[in-house]
Amino acid sequence: MARTRTPGIRVDRNGGLIVDKEHRGIPIYIRLGLLSQEQAEQRLIEEIDRVNALLQCNANRRPTFADCAARYLTDSKNKRSVDATAWHIRLLIPYVGTLDIRRVHDGTLQSFITARLASGVYRDHDQS
Repeated sequence: MARTRTPGIRVDRNGGLIVDKEHRGIPIYIRLGLLSQEQAEQRLIEEIDRVNALLQCNANRRPTFADCAARYLTDSKNKRSVDATAWHIRLLIPYVGTLDIRRVHDGTLQSFITARLASGVYRDHDQS
């Protein structure tokens, strides 16, 4: 496939333009079709800006419960209890997965506890 004057933009066999570039470790691939070189360059600039903004956002982002849980599971992959732990984490993710890890506490877990009790998972032995 032919190259253009701009690294990361190439021409496909039908004459359409393709952005195919890796920027700061993030792949950018977009089939642009029959656009001008200038339009393709503008789109590449927009995508590079988007990647930069994403990386900047992630650099300042605090870890969520889901981030920490994923890391814990990765670090625990050789433990016998990893499957049970993963199952419990999958139950919790819908309730607290997106929360900053420092915001997970008894109060934020209350909706999870209420839902589990309502589903009949735990029954007090005295109520039998």
